Amino acid sequence: MVLPIEGLAVTGLAGSERARRHGEWHDDLHSFHNRVTYVDTGEDLAAAYDDALAGDVIEFRGTHILSTGLVWDKNIGLRGFGWDASIIKAASGLDDYVITFAPPTEGITTLFENFKVDGDGANQSSGGCIYAKGAVQSEFRRLHIARPYTNGLYLHEISSGVVGHHNRVNGCLFDNGDVSSDNGRGLIMQASDENVIYACDFESNGGSGSEPQHIKEWAGLNSILNCVFVGGQEGIRLQDNGRSRVIGNVFDGVGRDGVWVEGDESIVQGNYFSVIGGTTADTYSGVKINGKDHCIISGNVFKSHASAGQTRSFIRETTGANWNLIHSNMMVVDGTLGTGYTEIVGANTVETDNIED
Repeated sequence: MVLPIEGLAVTGLAGSERARRHGEWHDDLHSFHNRVTYVDTGEDLAAAYDDALAGDVIEFRGTHILSTGLVWDKNIGLRGFGWDASIIKAASGLDDYVITFAPPTEGITTLFENFKVDGDGANQSSGGCIYAKGAVQSEFRRLHIARPYTNGLYLHEISSGVVGHHNRVNGCLFDNGDVSSDNGRGLIMQASDENVIYACDFESNGGSGSEPQHIKEWAGLNSILNCVFVGGQEGIRLQDNGRSRVIGNVFDGVGRDGVWVEGDESIVQGNYFSVIGGTTADTYSGVKINGKDHCIISGNVFKSHASAGQTRSFIRETTGANWNLIHSNMMVVDGTLGTGYTEIVGANTVETDNIED
């Protein structure tokens, strides 16, 4: 069913729902102004997308199991009615992303909101949930990204040398990547910068691949703010490009390093790290600065794993790290540390005003 937005009042919805949605599309989807297409259980999402025009919005209900992934090459919004009511799921052996962007030269601008994407990562050999190649000024809100094989949400370049940028990921749940025989990663940003990840939950991500992270930030100039990381393996990896911010997050029982910093001029500030490094004794730290410079690690609270020697240290520099500022952190030992409170190797790194209890 295709409806003009001004025609929402005659869709057959209950009166209160009609009134709510009539205004909401204008407030939230100001750039999506043509038509709303409604797809119900048993109807074809791909056919609805093929019929849609740039600026349209597709609303859907039901569980849609895809044996062929959706290709998203137009600025079309996608909106569900909740994580239990609106689900797009990979069929066993899809071996691809459930949704893949195919951007034009200017990228893809869209809004995805209020539905679940299930990658069924235990039954795949490649792929994931959403490959947002070329996403620009897009919003991903209130999504449940579940059971990815390689990546749950992959923010990537428009084309070689042309970065994606300025996307917002807000209030999403990324979970159960640990079913994967690959990385089972929640989110990756590669050649996609100046994005903001805010108020999201990351739970039990990281499969048996070589980089089992909740988040890999591989572009620089990105912000990860006020998120919660529970269980799983590595928390956040800041890889290569630096200048990103990890601020105000909670790391609760992350099995490997909480934040692995491998980019210069990174900021890790105001986070809470609890039960650090539970997977392997005397191996993982709250924050690891892997040979990088000019980073600020400040105002964090660290609490070790209760098992003796399980947490290696709270803050660790490795060979080549220098000119970092480590200050005003609270460090609380529950049990004993495997190596020590901090491991500082940089001759010009400043470590000051930390409290060690």
